[in-house]
Amino acid sequence: MEVTVEPGWRPGDFDTEQIEEALLEAARLYEHVVSGGLVEPVATSLRLNDGESAYADGPMEYSRFYGDDTYLLESPASYLSPTAVLGSIIRNRVSRDSAEPRWRDVHTTRVALTNRRLIISVDSRWLSFHHASIAEFLPQLGDFSLVLTLFENVPLRLRAPDLPARAVLLASFLYTPQEMAQIPGFDVLFRT
Repeated sequence: MEVTVEPGWRPGDFDTEQIEEALLEAARLYEHVVSGGLVEPVATSLRLNDGESAYADGPMEYSRFYGDDTYLLESPASYLSPTAVLGSIIRNRVSRDSAEPRWRDVHTTRVALTNRRLIISVDSRWLSFHHASIAEFLPQLGDFSLVLTLFENVPLRLRAPDLPARAVLLASFLYTPQEMAQIPGFDVLFRT
């Protein structure tokens, strides 16, 4: 499947046939890896550690889930004009909204998946998320997204048209074939 990820990409940008194709590709890969099949590494320009190989390298939508922690309550004084009081109320609302946890830093970037880590280009630097740092693996394949909760870091979300196959690949490095069958979110692969 040809992968193109534009800013603001959404699964609704694809027709039913393209979505089914992506899920079928992931289902075939799932069957291959749980039956003991090996996946061939892909070429990458990234410098990897000894014994490390890349298995996917391309654009994905990246975001992190956190709050702003800058909520400041401004108390309007009773002697202020109605306009100043209204301005204070609006500033409080904006401050409270910006402090609410939500998906932030959403942008399309290069993501490489290796047998040891995810390597993600963020703001002209490379972040490395070793597989051991992943606390929870939450694929939402019908939504083409994968949420990873991390030890000692905020959650990470990845989205892309080829996300179902990439999620299966990552799961094959995190879990045994028997454990992969128990992953919530992979059930959609059994219906294709």
